Amino acid sequence: MSRATYTEIRRAMRRFDWESFLQNAGIDVTQRDIEVGGECPYCHWKRQSFYLNTEKGVFKCHYCGEHGWGVQVVADVLRISTAEAIDRIIDLRASVYEDDPYEADEVELAEPEPEPPPVIEIPAEFHVLANNKSIVARPYMKYALTRMTEDQIERYGVGYCATGRYAERIVVPVTYTGRLVTFVARAIRRDSWKKVDTPPDNEQYSYLFNLERVWGRKRIIITEGVFDALALDDQAVATFGKKVTDTQTILLLNAGCTELVIAWDADAQMDIWKAYLRLSQRFDRVVAIELPEGEDPASLGREEMLRLASEAVEPTEPVVSMREAFGADAEEVRV
Repeated sequence: MSRATYTEIRRAMRRFDWESFLQNAGIDVTQRDIEVGGECPYCHWKRQSFYLNTEKGVFKCHYCGEHGWGVQVVADVLRISTAEAIDRIIDLRASVYEDDPYEADEVELAEPEPEPPPVIEIPAEFHVLANNKSIVARPYMKYALTRMTEDQIERYGVGYCATGRYAERIVVPVTYTGRLVTFVARAIRRDSWKKVDTPPDNEQYSYLFNLERVWGRKRIIITEGVFDALALDDQAVATFGKKVTDTQTILLLNAGCTELVIAWDADAQMDIWKAYLRLSQRFDRVVAIELPEGEDPASLGREEMLRLASEAVEPTEPVVSMREAFGADAEEVRV
C-alpha cells in the first residue's frame, strides 16, 4: 500500500475516470464537465439522484442521503478496504476488472494543476527549547516539562516565542511527510486572552498531529490537542478539536489503522457519539475512553490512559433533558 499524501489523493481523484468505473460496475451514470450524475450505487434509485463532483472528490445521493468521499464509492462498489481503494484511484484503475487496467497516459495531459497548499512558516521570533541555556528560555522550559519530556521537546522541535504575535507561548510544530503544515502555540500564562493559537489560513483539519509516529499501528488513540497526544507518545494522534474530518479519516485508514479509541474530554459526549456513528462505518472497531470530569490525557498521564484505553467500550447514545436542550421542563429524551 502506498503512503499517499492528501494532495496526491486529491490529484488522483481529479484524474480518475469515475464515469467508466461506475458504468463498468453496471451503474447507469453520465459525466458532464466535472460532475458525474445518475443512478445511486447505494440505493439504486433509477432517477438521477446521485451526484459526484470530480473536482472536489465528494458525492451525495439526494434520495437516500448517502454522502462522503469518492474513495468510499470505490471501496463500497468493489467491497475492498478504503486503503485499497486509494491505491486503485492513485493507479487510475477505472476498470472493475483487475486484468483490464485503465490507461493512465491518456488522461495525463488533461491533469489540471492542483492548488498549492498554504505556505506555513515558523514565526521569526521562534527559538528552539532543546539545549537552550538562555535565561529567557527558563520559564518556557519549566512549563514545557509539565506537559512533555525533554526527549519529546527535542524530537518534536518544540520552541517558544517571547515576543511577537505568539509572545509568551510554547510552539509545537506539526509536520506531515517532512513538511511543516501548521503549528500550535500554547500560552504559558493562565490569564492569557487565548489559550491556543495557530497560524492564519492553515489547514490543520486536513492533518493529524503525530501521525507519522503512529504509522502502521492497528489501534490508534485520538485526542483533541497536541499535549494530550504527547502524553501517549507513540499511541495517539491529535485531531485539533472534537471532530474527525473526512480527510483525517482517510489519513488514519491509509496509515493502516483498523481500531480507534476516542479520548476526548468528558464534556464531549455528544461529539463522541456523532464521531462514533460516522467512524464505525469505516473502522473495524471504535470505542471511547470515559475520562473523569475535569481530567484530560495530559493530566492523567500515560499509564492511566493506557489502562483506560484497555477498558474502553463502544459509547452509548447520550441522554439529555428537555431542560438542558430547550430550557423547559420535560422528561429525559434521547437525542
